[in-house]
Amino acid sequence: MSLALHQEEQDVVEAVLWFANLKRISSTKQIETRFSKLSLVKSYFMVIDPNQVDDYRENQEKLRYWLQEITKSNKGRKEIEGIVSKEMEQVSETKLTFKKGVFGYEFLLHGVEAVYTLGTALILNRKTKMATRLKQCGNPDCLRFNLEFKPKGRPKRFCNSECKRVHDNATAKERVKRYREKRNE
Repeated sequence: MSLALHQEEQDVVEAVLWFANLKRISSTKQIETRFSKLSLVKSYFMVIDPNQVDDYRENQEKLRYWLQEITKSNKGRKEIEGIVSKEMEQVSETKLTFKKGVFGYEFLLHGVEAVYTLGTALILNRKTKMATRLKQCGNPDCLRFNLEFKPKGRPKRFCNSECKRVHDNATAKERVKRYREKRNE
């Protein structure tokens, strides 16, 4: 099963996951450069004062919350669908087009908030079933968000074998304790 996204939409989702997984935001330019180069950003792109880097840190926390809720449950997914729906109305625009005899639309993304809101909406789009494939790494020291665009089998619970090993080692005592309690019942 391949997720039905156009390449430019996939690029938005990848940029959004990059933003969510970024360990440290060092400058406003770091974020604006990555987002403003997306092909769906067709007109001006709003930048903020370099001293307002905390604004992007707050945006990142909000995005992380959204993605965590999406990965937790259907109830969380529905809650975030409602939030993202309202946000989309405020931060993004669309333009109707008619080119070469084909009717369509273009997204007008003018800033960081518009990009990550659209990216989250693309993940939540039920037709692509991406929300069920979005996972957060089970290693508590990592917690990166993972999404396979060309999935093979089950979604990955860990980023890599190292994250799985760290998690397994950290939870080994608890698993053994549960096993022994169950066996002694």
